[in-house]
Amino acid sequence: MGKSVLLRYNIFLLLLPSFMVISCNSETTKAISTVEYSCGNGSKLTVSYYKDSAVVKGSINGIDVNWSLPQVEAASGIRYSDGKLQVWSKGKSAQIDPGDGQGFECSE
Repeated sequence: MGKSVLLRYNIFLLLLPSFMVISCNSETTKAISTVEYSCGNGSKLTVSYYKDSAVVKGSINGIDVNWSLPQVEAASGIRYSDGKLQVWSKGKSAQIDPGDGQGFECSE
């Protein structure tokens, strides 16, 4: 095997993990779906659902929100929570709890 072929092979092996990380990161940053919700309290929220998390953006009672919540176990539907904030969705509706225990319903 010539030196230039061996050198190219070694460079390829050194860079391979970087390509794998870039590939994995691009897959995990693309939302599976994004839903716009109108809520009973007048709030408008956009929730982007990912494989293991959800990002909630919008305004609740005039306060801008931008939450990133991990997925947690749910008996029914799908639930995202950091232990305080919570989004629980099933079908075309979602229950939002901004952490004050005063949850409200939203629908697509």
